Amino acid sequence: MRNGPEKLWKVIRGLGLFALSEALILAETEEAASRAWLKVLLGAGYVREEGRRGKEKMYRLVRNTGPMAPEAKTMQLLFDPNTTDCWCEDIGLKCPASRGRIPADKRDLARNLLETGKPYRDVARILGVSVGSIHNIRKEMKGDVD
Repeated sequence: MRNGPEKLWKVIRGLGLFALSEALILAETEEAASRAWLKVLLGAGYVREEGRRGKEKMYRLVRNTGPMAPEAKTMQLLFDPNTTDCWCEDIGLKCPASRGRIPADKRDLARNLLETGKPYRDVARILGVSVGSIHNIRKEMKGDVD
């Protein structure tokens, strides 16, 4: 059985342009939780406000990344604007500014997770990096560096 965000994501993907009220009816989900999840999608750039239909705000899906619903995660994150370092308490990971490269501590964690057999997609999601980056780390581990 699908949870609220999964149902709502399926409806949003099907409609493209939607009012929250119609999406709630079609997805048969609870309003308060769905409204909170929509706010997260807005903040992450998955949907944007697209005017109004009468008194209702309209939204448009702009990042259709596939059939699985993006997951809103909660974690304690400390960010230092002086150094651009951050600390993620949930996984005990310090993430220094990377300038487009995965920091060494994340690379080490990625290697450890890959060695346990975790799928690339899961490792990328845990570390907040692209699947392509994880694929490159795996290639390095195998010695297949371009």
